[in-house]
Amino acid sequence: MCASLLSCMAFADGVLLFKYNDSTMTASVDGLEAKDATEVVIPSKTELSGKVYRVTEIEKLAFDERKNLVSVKIPNSVTRIEENAFAQCENLASVNVPDSLTKISRGVFADCSSLESIEIPGSVNEIGKYAFYNCRALKSVNIPNAVAKIGKYAFFECQSLESIVIPDLVTEIGEKVFYGCRSLASLVVGSGNKVYDSRGNCNAVIETASNTLVAGCNITVIPNSVAKIGSWAFSACQQLEFVEIPNSVTQIGEGAFCVCYGLSSVKISNSVVAIGPTAFAGCKQLARVKIPNSVTRIENQTFADCESLTRVKIPNSVTEIAYYAFMKCRSLKSVKIPNSVKTIGEGAFFKCTSLASVKIPNSVTLIDEDAFAGCTSLTSVEIPDSVETIEVDAFAGCTSLKSVRVPKGCGIGEDAFPPTCEIIRY
Repeated sequence: MCASLLSCMAFADGVLLFKYNDSTMTASVDGLEAKDATEVVIPSKTELSGKVYRVTEIEKLAFDERKNLVSVKIPNSVTRIEENAFAQCENLASVNVPDSLTKISRGVFADCSSLESIEIPGSVNEIGKYAFYNCRALKSVNIPNAVAKIGKYAFFECQSLESIVIPDLVTEIGEKVFYGCRSLASLVVGSGNKVYDSRGNCNAVIETASNTLVAGCNITVIPNSVAKIGSWAFSACQQLEFVEIPNSVTQIGEGAFCVCYGLSSVKISNSVVAIGPTAFAGCKQLARVKIPNSVTRIENQTFADCESLTRVKIPNSVTEIAYYAFMKCRSLKSVKIPNSVKTIGEGAFFKCTSLASVKIPNSVTLIDEDAFAGCTSLTSVEIPDSVETIEVDAFAGCTSLKSVRVPKGCGIGEDAFPPTCEIIRY
C-alpha cells in the first residue's frame, strides 16, 4: 500500500520521471521524460508543489532500452538502484556508481554493450545476478574489498574483460560468473580469502575446502591438488588451446570446457571417473580425445558439435553412450564401440556425416531413436543378435545405407531405416 497518492504516481521535471513519497519526503527516478536524451544528470533533490524531496532510488527498468543514452551521473543521495535499471542501454559508455550504494542489483547494467569500464565504490558488498551480463566492451572492473557475494552470470559474456581480482571477503561465487570472458588472462584470489584460493599462481579460482576449480581463464594451469573441475569452469575460454587434467582430478563437471573454440588438445588422466554433460561440447578444434578407462558413461552431449573430431577411442569400461553424446561431430570417420556398451542413446551419433561404418558389439541391447540419424556417409552397419530394440528413426536419413542385417527377434521402430535400405532378417 502506498504511503500517499503521490507515492503511486510519476511526475516529470522535463527530463526525468519521478515517484514521490510524502511520508519519507523521498523521490525515486522512474524513467526518462525526454526520450531522446543522451546525457542525464540525476539531481540529489527534486521539488513538487513547493515541497523538496531527496532522490534516493532508481526504479526497476527506469532507463531500460534507452538506446540514445550515453552518460549518466548519479548523486550520492541514491542508496538503491533497482533491477535492470539501465539494462539494454547499448550506447551507455559512462556511468558512476555512488559510494552510498551497498549492492549492484540484478541485471542493473545487463546488455550495456558500450560500457568499457566502471568503478565500483568500496561501500558495495554484493554484486547481484546478471549485473554486468553481456557487457561486451567492458575491459576493466574493480571488485571492492567489502564484496562478499558475486551472483551467477554477473560477468557473463564480458568478452573484453582482461583481469579480475577476487577480494578476501568473497564467500560465494555463482555459476557461470565468467562464462564467455574470452579475453580473461588473469584471475587471482586475494591471499587472505578463506573460501577460495589461486594456489601456485594458477590463474584460477579454487574452492579451498573441496579442491574444486570453479573458474579458470585462457592461461590457467590446473594444479595437481585439484580434485574436480567445476561446472562451466572454463566454458567459452576461446583462446584456451591445450589442457592437461592432472591425476588428482576425479571429476570434470557439466559444461566445464564447452565452446572453447580454440581447444585442440586435451589430456585426461586415468584418475577421472566422471565427465559431465556438455563438458567438451562445441570445442570445434578438438581433433582427437582419449577417454580414460575409468569412465563408465559418456554423458549427454559430452562431445556434441566437436566438428574437428576425427576419431575417438571409447574404453571397455563404458556401458552407455548417452543422449546426443557425439551429435554433429561432422569429421568423425571411425569409432570403436567396445563390447561393454549396453545402450547407444538417443541421437548419440546424430549427423556424424563422415561416419562410414560402425560395428555394434554383441553387448548392446538397445539402439535408441535418432542414434545414427543423418549419418549420410554410413554404408555399413553390423547389428548383432544381442540387440533387442532399434527405436524410431535410429538410422533415418542414412542415405548411403543400402542394406542391413537385423536379428529376427529384434523390434524395429517406425522409420528406423531409410526407405531405400533393404532390411534382411537373420
